[in-house]
Amino acid sequence: MHTKFLVLVAALIVSTAAQAAMDGYIGSQTFGCQTRDETGDIIDFAEAGDRAAAEKALLRGVSNGRCRAFSAGMPVFIEDIAIWKGMQQVRLHGDPIKYWLQIERVKSGPVPEALTREPSPTKKYGTGRDAFEAWARAEYQADKFRYVAPDEVWIALQDDARIVSGTAYSVAAALAQHADEFMEGQGIRKVLLFQKNQRLATFQK
Repeated sequence: MHTKFLVLVAALIVSTAAQAAMDGYIGSQTFGCQTRDETGDIIDFAEAGDRAAAEKALLRGVSNGRCRAFSAGMPVFIEDIAIWKGMQQVRLHGDPIKYWLQIERVKSGPVPEALTREPSPTKKYGTGRDAFEAWARAEYQADKFRYVAPDEVWIALQDDARIVSGTAYSVAAALAQHADEFMEGQGIRKVLLFQKNQRLATFQK
């Protein structure tokens, strides 16, 4: 009896999931939090020009597990939408936790082939510090680099680079992640991101 019940529950889960969730993917690097208010507060702080408040709110959310970064090309299930708030709720495959993201960051449909087959940037730029800096300039409009420690770098973006604090953390995380590829396993553990002499975000592994 117990086994039959479990089989029925499993069948119900599969059938309802097929109807309720819609396939989608992350169109560009961003962040998401578990409630609309958490995500909305960070966006509001950034749009109001209060980068310090946006960064602190995001870092607090990441540290307590309420928020996380999302990379372009990540496949997700689109669970809900709040058009009036400009947000969509998504869930990563295999993860029961749901997050609210800016609506323009989430795309419906399968992940484009170009994103699923995106090659490592080292194939184009090579390896080493010079290659990392060339990639960062092309990909994120980085301008200047200051290595304050073997595993820490301060990166200043070009003055006209378009970025807000909410996505600055994702950019800093991506820079630190790809640094491992360029430095062949001896990469950067801490990235401080600046623009116009103002600190946008700090990422530390």
